[in-house]
Amino acid sequence: MDKPVITYWIDLYNRIKGLKELDEGFRRSDMPPPFSFTDWENENFMSLIESDEVKIFFEVLLQRVRIMQKPYAYNFRCDSPRIARFMRMRLTPESGNLMRFDCFLDNEEHSLPNIRFYQGDTDSMKRCSICNRLKSGHQWVDMKDENIFYKDTITTCPVDYTVCPDCIQKLPGR
Repeated sequence: MDKPVITYWIDLYNRIKGLKELDEGFRRSDMPPPFSFTDWENENFMSLIESDEVKIFFEVLLQRVRIMQKPYAYNFRCDSPRIARFMRMRLTPESGNLMRFDCFLDNEEHSLPNIRFYQGDTDSMKRCSICNRLKSGHQWVDMKDENIFYKDTITTCPVDYTVCPDCIQKLPGR
């Protein structure tokens, strides 16, 4: 699918100036409820992000694309408790000092284990907001690569959202 599932237009102050969401035919029950542009008009895009570290990551990404004045694509994950979504964001500078922020769904598959993650505190397990890997000891691992949970015994898990070193290294201009 090379059609964005959601597009934001963001001004120089990171305020949302436009929004186009995916069509209803794509939406499933495990996706967040739809919202309209009027719900988010002039909201600061960074207010949609809970973690300070992730906000800084996005601020750096947006600034680098604004300065370089070149489109930039970045792969990321946006999982639900049952589905691993492999997505791509594309940032494109547009006229009038707007930034177009498109999100595309490239692939999805059932994720294991079936755990709902939620924002915890700084003592929680670390989870990368971009690739969704978890920090296990000193390594960042995908839940499918290394089962760090007991099968079917954990259904929720508090995490501290952050950005792993590998995702930081992929920023443009590095």
